[in-house]
Amino acid sequence: MGAVKKIGKLRETSLPALLLGADEDIPFGGREGFPFVVVMPLAQQRDWKPQFDLLVSLVDTLMPVVRGDPAATYCCGNSMGGKGTWELASRNPGKFAAIVPICGYLVDHKKLDKRDAPSSLKEVVEGCKDLPVWVFHSETDRLVGVEHSDEVVKALREADGSGGVNYTRYESAPNLPNFPEKGFGHACYELTFRDDELYSWLLSKRKAI
Repeated sequence: MGAVKKIGKLRETSLPALLLGADEDIPFGGREGFPFVVVMPLAQQRDWKPQFDLLVSLVDTLMPVVRGDPAATYCCGNSMGGKGTWELASRNPGKFAAIVPICGYLVDHKKLDKRDAPSSLKEVVEGCKDLPVWVFHSETDRLVGVEHSDEVVKALREADGSGGVNYTRYESAPNLPNFPEKGFGHACYELTFRDDELYSWLLSKRKAI
């Protein structure tokens, strides 16, 4: 997820790069066998919250067009998109069958040690504790420290909900393209979206309609 003006760059990274790349690299036997319809919206500002109603409307509008399965609708996001994934899911309970926040955060990632206990954490835990969640983050991430995901995962597990929390904490990950120092270890999506187990896990999760 990123600014609209960077749509060309988006095609070169993350899941679009995988799906537009070599067919043999795509899980489930290539494009013909890939059992998902992927919709990847781009934020028009540095915050997803003002666009949540639009995102929900987009999903609802596209569902009959692409012949999607409402019981098997998932939300994934990286970095700011990871933050958006947490918040969108918590504010729309029952919308998704599972979520995958990747190197996400709930507050400004530069101010983690300067804040009081955030109401946003409580909101996310309450809204996501009964939702299947798989979190991904790299220990070497310099842009968004791994402690952001550690904090949410810990709180969710302590809430003892029915959803279940998987957590993959990579020892290292690729650097963010064009930001080799600031984005050191931040591109763990390059590992996440190439993990066949993730897609099998998603397909095993369905919500009641």
